[in-house]
Order: sequence, then structure tokens, then C-alpha cells
Amino acid sequence: MLRLLILLSISTAAMALPEESRIHGGVALVNLGSTLVHPKAPYVKLAKRRVTVVNEDDTWFAVVGLSVLKPKNKIELNIAWQDNTSETRSVDIANKKYAESHITIANKNKVNPPKQDWDRIIRENKRIGKAKRYWLDSKPDFAFDLPTTGRFSSLYGKKRFINTIPKNPHRGLDIAAPTGTPIYSPAKALVVDTGDFFYTGNTVLLAHGAGLVSMYSHLSRIDVKKGMELERGDVLGAIGATGRVTGPHLHWAVGLNGTWVDPIYFLTPENRPKEKAEDPAKKKN
Repeated sequence: MLRLLILLSISTAAMALPEESRIHGGVALVNLGSTLVHPKAPYVKLAKRRVTVVNEDDTWFAVVGLSVLKPKNKIELNIAWQDNTSETRSVDIANKKYAESHITIANKNKVNPPKQDWDRIIRENKRIGKAKRYWLDSKPDFAFDLPTTGRFSSLYGKKRFINTIPKNPHRGLDIAAPTGTPIYSPAKALVVDTGDFFYTGNTVLLAHGAGLVSMYSHLSRIDVKKGMELERGDVLGAIGATGRVTGPHLHWAVGLNGTWVDPIYFLTPENRPKEKAEDPAKKKN
């Protein structure tokens, strides 16, 4: 299959872990201790969800996705070690004020769906939710390439108003480009689901290891099938304008332990949107 050779000028291969940013929509890297003390990985949970744990430089890290949809100032991780001991760790989370986005959708049924569409929407949301929580028993590859070329048209976290109606925050990164522009797998992956959904149109969901997944929406075509194994740079489809959109673009979402987080933390700084807002968790006094 075709490999993406010219999409990036700088490789992300050197990234062993995503960048930490303990804000709503960000990623927390929680140091759990040395592998010399605990040779076997612990089982970590946030509420009822399993949390990704990796060994890096002889240290266990919990890699936690922090929700922007139901923001909290503190979360509790429950850690169960293989020697039957357990502990709890608290993680403080800083607030971040995201910008607003006001758009107009001509098809009003995509904004306020009629009753006959709700059975379909509920069914599809369950499918997407299941894929978002997919657990692949392998170490994740956190070093993502940009999945396509184009203009960053909408950033993660924006409070959305569609036809003046307030909606959930934007939980992805939009890249605008002409219909037919190829979309590539940003890293090695398993295709866990594909479909033509009410809101997201032609959609592909990939698993990258442990609780790390990614989603690609509004495609003009899908070139992969459920169960396929992809390598970094394999073509998975093309940009389109299916589902609820104002024009052709890719909505790219990254899920960590069942939570959509900002994809920028899986990219090198050179490949991120230049207009990224200031991170209050890193602001110097």
C-alpha cells in the first residue's frame, strides 16, 4: 500500500510519550514508580474505565485523557499492583478557556434532527462509543503524523454554536482541503469500525494500542475495511463533505481511554497549528 513520504518535513518518530498538558482536553502523564520496585504493570482505572499504562525509561506511566466535555478540577486514579497492593493518586487539572465557533448549516435537519432520525443517531453513537473505548493489547505508538495536508480550519475545544444553538465543544482538529485529498494512517493501526453516520458522514475509526484510538470523519470515500491492519502512511480514504458540514474537510479526533483529547499533543510542535492558544497549566508567574 502507498506510504506517505512527503506529508511531513519532520518525523514524529522520536516521541516516546505524548506531550503532557494537565488541562481539560489535554493529557496527564502520571509517574507510577520504578519498574525495579514493581516489575509488572499495574492495572489503573479512572472511574470505571481502564487507563493506558506504559513502561518508559524503566518507569511506569499512566497516560490519562482529560475530558473537556465534563471538566473536573481533580480526578482520582485507582492503581492495583500485581502483588495485590493498591493505592490512589490524585491529579489536579487546570481550566482552559477555549475560543468560540459560530457556523451556519443549511440543512436544518442536521442541526435539530427530526424524530425519525433519532433511532439511527442513538444506534450510531453507541457504535462510535464502543470503538472509542476499544482496547488493543499492544504498546501504543504515540508519535502521530498529520493524516492529511490542508489548512487547520477549526481547533480542538471551541465552544460551538450551530445556527445560533449552543452545542458540545469541538472535540477534534479540522483540516480543510479539496474533496478527494488523500487521508493517511498517522501510525500503525487496526481498523475497528467504518460507516456512513448521520453526523460524521463516512467515518473510519482506528486503534493504535492500549486505549489509544483515532477517528476520521466526513470522508468522500473509505478505502479500508474493519479488521484491516494498517502501517504508518497507508491510505484510509479521502477528504469529503459528508454528514453535518459546511464544506469539505477532515475532522480528526484522538481518543485516550474513551475520552476525545486534543490531537496536537501527539504531534511534534512543528506540525501543530501555529495559532494554538496559550496553555494556562504552563503559564509562568
